[in-house]
Amino acid sequence: GVYSGQTLNVLDVGTGSANIAIALAKLFPDCHITAIDNSQTALEVAKKNAQFQHVSQRIKFVYRDMSDFFDPIPPTEERFDLIISNPPYIKQSDLTFLPKDVQCEPGNALNGGKEGLEQINILLSLSWKILKPSGHLVFEIVDGQSAAVYSAFKYLNTCKHIEFKKDYRGVNRYAICRLQNTDALISDK
Repeated sequence: GVYSGQTLNVLDVGTGSANIAIALAKLFPDCHITAIDNSQTALEVAKKNAQFQHVSQRIKFVYRDMSDFFDPIPPTEERFDLIISNPPYIKQSDLTFLPKDVQCEPGNALNGGKEGLEQINILLSLSWKILKPSGHLVFEIVDGQSAAVYSAFKYLNTCKHIEFKKDYRGVNRYAICRLQNTDALISDK
């Protein structure tokens, strides 16, 4: 991939149980990961998971709401190469139709607001403040959201390029945004 062999400064927004942060810490031994969440309970679980996987020294856990974390704008050298997130993306009206085991998740981990885009819009509108010019914002979306996410991307005009990657079922599952309008840096391979 584009980042192999580099020391990365990574932000995991809404880390939850820290699955993504832990996977990245194992995949990129030189990366520095900051994992934020606005749930103290989730962060306690995340810390235990990181200890169990022997990567707790490489992940800095921060109890903070996403909006607060993006202010003020840090100097370029302190910005992030990569912001990753599995944000709440489920429409508020769909929460009651979820399987019972999923409904056990904390509400703020699932509730994406009226259209399921509330947290995604915050990510799109604020990420430029803390990304390096060559940085990427990568976040998970739900099936059928890519058109709405693309519209928000065009409207907010904070990133210059967006692409969507499919999951094993062939559905758009990830959005990758860049601040610079260059040729695709992340391939499908």
